[in-house]
Amino acid sequence: APGRQVHGAGLGVVTPQPQPEGTAHQQIAQPEGLGAVHTRVRFRLVRPRVGLDAAGPRLAGPGVAAGLSAFGGLVTDIRGEETATLHTSNRHFALDAVNHTLATLSERARRFLERAGVPVEDRRYEYAFQARYKYQSWEIEALFESGDGGLGADDVPVLSAAFHDMHERIHTIREDDGEVEFTTWTVRAIGTGGGADAGPAATQGSGDLPERGRRSVYLGEERAFRALPAYDGNAPAAGAEVQGPALIDSDTTTILLLAGQRARTDAHGNFHIFPDGSG
Repeated sequence: APGRQVHGAGLGVVTPQPQPEGTAHQQIAQPEGLGAVHTRVRFRLVRPRVGLDAAGPRLAGPGVAAGLSAFGGLVTDIRGEETATLHTSNRHFALDAVNHTLATLSERARRFLERAGVPVEDRRYEYAFQARYKYQSWEIEALFESGDGGLGADDVPVLSAAFHDMHERIHTIREDDGEVEFTTWTVRAIGTGGGADAGPAATQGSGDLPERGRRSVYLGEERAFRALPAYDGNAPAAGAEVQGPALIDSDTTTILLLAGQRARTDAHGNFHIFPDGSG
């Protein structure tokens, strides 16, 4: 890294540090409205957890560490959106036409989740419309509920109220007696997140990882190279433990444990790293 000494740059990359609960998720999660994922992704990976728990500070090194860059895809809902234009107003609401439009969009949304392989129990749908006051030059979006039978006449005032509330929230004013023009209707198909498939369980073993030999590693704190044992991290047995300083090598990543740090595998071959040696 320009302007940094070698040992400082290396230490900044490879040294695990405990962080407050939720920090990792806050840094990785995308802002609302930018997190649409249209492909269902599954890795043999459980959600990394960074923070304090009963076992003390720890970090999780996934069994397929290359998938960590796709962490957002593992926990973000899968979303597809179907939209159609249909102009009507709360004064002369085209109920049958709106229900037909919503039914068409809902069927497209259902097929989207079906193609994505989302289980029925993990599917949900969100309904929204774009609307404006009459003669207004812009629309705003508001959400609404739609049952299996579609909308009824009693739902039109509810839609209008949802628009008034959202307009007031955005622009600080509302016109409850004003005519509301509905322009666009949307059904969003959402495949609920919840992490990836944990994958097959790791084999039960002796708790030891095969040693691959020793490698010279520069340790920033010591400002010197040291020959550290390197262990094979591919397909580790459940309950395997490694005490730092050491390396754990796999086909997709290398974990450096510093002195006083310890790693232990769970039932799915993920490495739980305890920076203070606890756990």
